[in-house]
Order: sequence, then C-alpha cells, then structure tokens
Amino acid sequence: MKSEKGFTLIEVMITIAIVALIAAAVYNAYFSSLEAWNYNKARLEVQRVQDLTHRWISRYARQADYINPSYSGNKLYLEYLDQTGTRQKIAFGRENTTEDYLYLYNINDNTNRKITDLKFTELSFDYRENLIIVNAEIKNSNDNSNYKFTSFINPRLVEITTP
Repeated sequence: MKSEKGFTLIEVMITIAIVALIAAAVYNAYFSSLEAWNYNKARLEVQRVQDLTHRWISRYARQADYINPSYSGNKLYLEYLDQTGTRQKIAFGRENTTEDYLYLYNINDNTNRKITDLKFTELSFDYRENLIIVNAEIKNSNDNSNYKFTSFINPRLVEITTP
C-alpha cells in the first residue's frame, strides 16, 4: 500500500463542524454582551437624569424661603434671597403637560433652561413634613421603557412659607 499524506473528507467535515460551533458560540456571546451593554447604557442614562433632577432642585431648595409645589400647572415654585440680597423667583417643571423635558424657569428675567435630555411622562411636586417630594416618570427613548422614581429634598431652612 501506498502511504498518502493529506486529510480525508470526514476529517475536513469534522473540522468545519467544530469551527462552525466555535464561531456560533463567539457570535452568540458577542451579541448577548452587546445587548447587555445597551441595556445598562439606557439604565445609566435614566439614573443620570434622575440625579440631575435631584441636584438641580436641591441646589435651589436649600436656599428657598417660599415654596409652592403646585404653581402654574404643576410646577415647583421657589423664592430665595441670593448672595446680593436680591429676591430670586424660579420654577421647575415641563412646558407640555403630557411628555416633555424638565426645565428651570427663571421668573425674574423670563427665561428657561432645559435641564434633562430625556422626557418626563409624569412629574409632580408636593411639600409636606418639611420635605419637597418629587414624583416622576422618565421615558427612556433608547428602549421605550419608563422609569419611575421619587425624590425627597430637604429645603434646610426652618422658616418656610407656603401658599
């Protein structure tokens, strides 16, 4: 018998099958991790908006001596004295009552500033037991999910006037 060197057809087919299984596993792992990364990225964005909302409201609420949680169609209205002794009047809320971004309204100079880049589907304010309570629902446009949160903010001043 002659000694031939090379691969048989069965050896080649087994090798192709093994390589195909490994490629399928790598492909599946890649797309599963990509899906998990996108999910976590969307959650992180929502949590960032929640943190921004809390920080912006807290910043002004700490100085407030007058609080109206139901100002002009469900906006949070705050008054405080700034460093120069000037009375500042601001409000937090949405332009549109159905679905919109969170805005900071400067009542003194009639301007507004968009704070968040995700829309709020629900936003309400309350003031009780010396706490500002923010109930909100954020719509995540990346995966069309809604994320609800409640934030409690302590104004820190003892003498607070409400309507």
